[in-house]
Amino acid sequence: MITKNGDTWKEKKVRIIGLSIDNEMNALVKHVKDKEWTGVEHFHRAKSDASKVYSVNGVPHVMLVDQKGVIAFKGHPAGRDNLEQDLNDLAEGKALTGKGVAAPAGESCKAPAEEKDDGFKEIEMDMINEEIAEFRNKMTELQQNE
Repeated sequence: MITKNGDTWKEKKVRIIGLSIDNEMNALVKHVKDKEWTGVEHFHRAKSDASKVYSVNGVPHVMLVDQKGVIAFKGHPAGRDNLEQDLNDLAEGKALTGKGVAAPAGESCKAPAEEKDDGFKEIEMDMINEEIAEFRNKMTELQQNE
């Protein structure tokens, strides 16, 4: 995907960022080299609480963010039919549609917190967007601290 679309995505400011959950930095470096994932920006979360904050309970896990900084999809990449097309659509400023997106195109992402029969409680997109803003600030700090 990155090899095929890399130049176009760079022009359109598409960024693919890997956040490692490995305990040791050496494990991350080895994994990146072994998989030849050099086209991805990698960060080592060390002892941060990023997984807890963003409810990441397994890997792989993706978060697709649109051009306005709004989370368009969050979950396992298999939850999307065509991740490559999703990235191309977001690069073009299009809204994602289909299963797992925050809201159908043109509809508000705001949903009242509502508890389901199974005990699952839906959260409001505003809360997720606040978390993403906090994450963006923390990532900026991390990038400045070698």
